Amino acid sequence: MGPREILSHGDQNLCRCVRDLVALSALPAVWVGYDTRRIAESLADVLLGMLRLDFTYVSVKPLVLDVHLEVAATREGLHSDRQAHLLGRALAPWLDIQKGHAPVCIRNPVGTGTVRIVTTSLGLGAEHGVLIAGSRRVDFATEAESLLLTVAANQAALLFERLRAEAAVQQAYAELEERVQERTAALHREMAERRRLEQEAQRAEYFALLGRLAAGVSHEIRNPLGVIFLHADLLEEELREPSPHSAGAVLVMLSEIKTHLTRLDDLVQDYLSLVCVANIERTPLDMGAAVQAWANEWLGLTTARGVMLQLEGLTDLGQAAVHESMLHRAVFNLVQNALDAMPQGGALRLVGKRTATHVQLQFRDTGGGIPAENLPKIFEPLYTTKPGGTGLGLYIVQEIAAAHGGRVTVESVRGQGTTFTLTLPRAATSASASAL
Repeated sequence: MGPREILSHGDQNLCRCVRDLVALSALPAVWVGYDTRRIAESLADVLLGMLRLDFTYVSVKPLVLDVHLEVAATREGLHSDRQAHLLGRALAPWLDIQKGHAPVCIRNPVGTGTVRIVTTSLGLGAEHGVLIAGSRRVDFATEAESLLLTVAANQAALLFERLRAEAAVQQAYAELEERVQERTAALHREMAERRRLEQEAQRAEYFALLGRLAAGVSHEIRNPLGVIFLHADLLEEELREPSPHSAGAVLVMLSEIKTHLTRLDDLVQDYLSLVCVANIERTPLDMGAAVQAWANEWLGLTTARGVMLQLEGLTDLGQAAVHESMLHRAVFNLVQNALDAMPQGGALRLVGKRTATHVQLQFRDTGGGIPAENLPKIFEPLYTTKPGGTGLGLYIVQEIAAAHGGRVTVESVRGQGTTFTLTLPRAATSASASAL
């Protein structure tokens, strides 16, 4: 064979080696989406055909999968897990790559005679496993074949490392998701427990209030009833044994009975207001016209108390969606409260104001004012400083205002009087409603 022919044969080997290297370099693109088994099977099959081997054996450590993976390929094709395991047992003495990569001649584990085997690590420290290639050729493995085996093993190791990293990320994500779910469930339990405790606290507060109200109504009813019974007995005695002064005495006793019956009626109305305030139906009401009409009803009461009633700003005050009788009760309670603050007479100014969204009614009296330490408590149920007071008047005003989506506030200066302000949302007019 001449030098020209030798050069041509070497060129052919070089071209084949380059072609094989290019093919092996393209394997990662082919393996995208493959799992560990399919990568190992593809690696074994490609090398078997590319290097014309008798067998390839791939052992992958349980870094990605939970079990040790063994894959074997011979000229007859890929073999089952059991056959791969049997081949692995035959190659066990040579699986320790610390003995080196040099070809070793052994008894052929898949046929007769002997084969030369080369062990290549999957990863720099064989952290992913090993690859063993076997051939009956006496010149196996050439430098080119050893290079191709190393390149192929490195490509597979890179993919195994990527799969392991992805599996670690997925595991971390799953653990994080589990912790998030556990924490979310714990938060839901905590929130449910908090709601339960709040409901229990509200329920306890509700029943405590009911108890206080029951005790209050019992006390408030007993006093006028006692007076009524007393005067009824006196009236009976007077009628049985009349005297020249019987007519006047009877009128006085009947007046006292009527007064305490009126007190009982007011007390019943207060409690009925508390019962009905949560279920009111509201309709638009001209606030200025309504308050002016109510003020005419109060003239006799204010005049008898020596109080001058002054009305301001009620014209074009606007509409509010209210329950009329319930609102009348709240306004009257504020008027009554102002009159009680002026036992020697004075002036009560009822001032109407409007904003873009609300209607306000201010009740300004010229009484002695409320001590600063009492201001935070005046809206509490059953709190009163008045002799014979029920402690429900301002509490009912507050509840009625809240039921209408409004509020009641107070300002007071000792010696200068007190101002209560009732604020309610304005009702949308037909013009504004059509513009929406």
